[in-house]
Amino acid sequence: MKTNHLLLLLLTLGLAANVAAAPPQIPLTVIIEGDGTVMRVPAGTECPADCTATYKKGTSVLLKATANTDSTFLGWGGACAGNDLTCELRLSAPTDVTAKFVTEVTPQALPATGQTTCWGFVESGTDAVIPCDGTGQDG
Repeated sequence: MKTNHLLLLLLTLGLAANVAAAPPQIPLTVIIEGDGTVMRVPAGTECPADCTATYKKGTSVLLKATANTDSTFLGWGGACAGNDLTCELRLSAPTDVTAKFVTEVTPQALPATGQTTCWGFVESGTDAVIPCDGTGQDG
């Protein structure tokens, strides 16, 4: 009976030693602001579909930003900086990265309404009625 307990104890200690020897896992969280995606390598997964992953401590991770149609990549925040489309990190602690995108706005012409009264400043610095031509106040 003592032999069984000793064997069980040794097995338990051996398993505990193996668990303790496993390399620490470091979380990397990618936050997307705006319309775009970030590809993570290794893993080859794309955020926003999968934005948090864990890696062995010391792993080098490459992030690549891609703007959606009608968007522009503005830059990185958090553990990455700058506006290059890629950022490389070596993970040693829990890490957050933000990828910022902005949607491009296409200017639209305003329709002319036939407005004849427009306002502007005159030399005295007061508001006054002025001719509308060239002011942009009527489309």
